[in-house]
Amino acid sequence: MAEGLDSSSGDYTVAIFEARLKELPDCILEVSWGNDHLGAWFLDDEGRQVLNYGFQKLNDRLFLSNIVSYSYPNRSAESLSGANHVQFLTFSTDGTLREVTIDHDTSAREVVDRNGVDVSKLWEDLPRFGEWESLMRRER
Repeated sequence: MAEGLDSSSGDYTVAIFEARLKELPDCILEVSWGNDHLGAWFLDDEGRQVLNYGFQKLNDRLFLSNIVSYSYPNRSAESLSGANHVQFLTFSTDGTLREVTIDHDTSAREVVDRNGVDVSKLWEDLPRFGEWESLMRRER
């Protein structure tokens, strides 16, 4: 079913388990080719979202345009709403970067803009359905 949605630009989600008897997926992909978007969520051991990569489809390639990371104060904090530290990185293909860091413990918000950032490693080949390995890389 999802493969048919992939070829018709439909929306679908893929949960990827690297180990067989694991309860929680290692990565969750949200695919929306109709919106030229692919999101990759990574979870911690508590099942909370800790990292999101937002890829934009441009000319049959993917560009990693957004990275959002979430930190939690303890093991019992809820996913997303319980995060006490959030960092947003927004990249443009021209090498500009906006970094927004929010510390909910101190109510601090910092915004940093940079130019001339090497974005060459933020490009990915558009994967064929089921060939998700390169998108599952946490470390970039």
